[in-house]
Amino acid sequence: MRDYNLKFRKTEFLIVEGSEYARGFIVGKEMKKAIKKLIISFDRLTDKKQKIVKKLDKLLEKDYLPLKQEIQGRADGAGVNYIDLLSNFATDSFKEHCTSIMISKNGEKFLAHNEDGEICEDNIRFVWAKYNDSEFKEICYADGLSGGSILVRKNFIFSINYIWFKDNEINDKYLPYRIYSGLLANCTNAKELFEVVKSHHISTAIGINLYDYETNKMFYIEKVLNKYLIKEVDGVNVHTNHLLQKDFKQYVPSFEGDFKYSNTYMRQLIAEELIKKEMFFNAQVLKNILMYYGTCDYNSVFSKGNFGYPALTFCTFIFDAKNDKLVAHVHNKNLDIVDFSLK
Repeated sequence: MRDYNLKFRKTEFLIVEGSEYARGFIVGKEMKKAIKKLIISFDRLTDKKQKIVKKLDKLLEKDYLPLKQEIQGRADGAGVNYIDLLSNFATDSFKEHCTSIMISKNGEKFLAHNEDGEICEDNIRFVWAKYNDSEFKEICYADGLSGGSILVRKNFIFSINYIWFKDNEINDKYLPYRIYSGLLANCTNAKELFEVVKSHHISTAIGINLYDYETNKMFYIEKVLNKYLIKEVDGVNVHTNHLLQKDFKQYVPSFEGDFKYSNTYMRQLIAEELIKKEMFFNAQVLKNILMYYGTCDYNSVFSKGNFGYPALTFCTFIFDAKNDKLVAHVHNKNLDIVDFSLK
């Protein structure tokens, strides 16, 4: 068995400040090695994909200029061509294996999340963004804007579970997930985030697990193409990488049935069965559930990248609303704990 993430050591926060361009530049410079590896040259794309990228660039220029400026900064910081980086951001075609659990019962509120993916030392960082009298902490990837994973603001906290299916298309209204997440990250309160979900369209689908400090409420949100559903969580809500709302049952993730790996339905079932065994919840109980590992990745919530498959659990994030405690347990040799509080 090989544990792919044991070498990760960079658990301090990368501070990014200034304009959208400046913040993008800092992240690009920090993760230039990974960005240069992932670059797909625009010139090598098919005519159809080139048209998609050009269409996306016009959409950003017209309606989402701050996001375009951040991507331009990311490209310049990494020393790559802007249109090549945008070509990569325009491709919603990667596997996602995250698991989120929200608990809202008996006066307790928790948001717990396993951050899984094809992660290495170069392509992921803890980032602390400060700008315009606003700030957030997050986990940031080289291949996407902020907001695509775990994000903590003073007014709200959310985790994202990505859902990919083949029938997605970028047109004059739809943004790819890697860029759409930037809209969510720039929201300063839950109401703004709800409005983004309602009025801006995505080229595939996501599940958003959100705690709102202002109302002390938890929400589960599904956004698929130009549709959305928002519901308050009362009890337990587990989400992996498929759509839960009955209105969206016709949208099936493209990796459904891929039992060669840790399947989204399987992981959800395991997490729900483990939760049923508990009489009460605290941070340690939820951590134990998300770190459950059976005989292999096939029957586990926690992934060790078994069988040579690179998707693994990078960290387990636990938010305890009652005690206002936010920590990420990084699964490296040191089992480092990262504090996500904005203090």
